[in-house]
This record gives sequence, structure tokens and C-alpha cells, in this order.
Amino acid sequence: VASGSSMDWVKATFKTPISFTYELRDKGRHGFLLPAEQIIPTGEETLDSLIAMFKSAKAHGYPKTE
Repeated sequence: VASGSSMDWVKATFKTPISFTYELRDKGRHGFLLPAEQIIPTGEETLDSLIAMFKSAKAHGYPKTE
């Protein structure tokens, strides 16, 4: 779970029903400097999650256009 301040700002400013924050790999061991062998798997995980999220959003009728 990430800090909500950015997500709250987006929702309030743009009146969006959905906002999210990504937190990538690392459990506190490497900080923001991942070892090289974790960079590609992290990208693959992120891409997979984005694809799933966009498919779900589409199934729920997003984006809503006027």
C-alpha cells in the first residue's frame, strides 16, 4: 500500500473515480537501486499487471466518455 497523497490529489483535482500507485520490487534491501537481474522481471510484472488492469477497466466500461 502506498501513500495516498498523490492518489487523493488526482481524484480531487480531476474528479477521477479510480487512481492507483505502483510500488515496484524490493522489500527494503536495495532501496531504489535494484540489482540488474531484477530490472527485466520487474518490467515484465508491471506490464502484465497493466494489461490486466486495462482489460478489467474496459470490462467495467472505462474510460467513460461524454
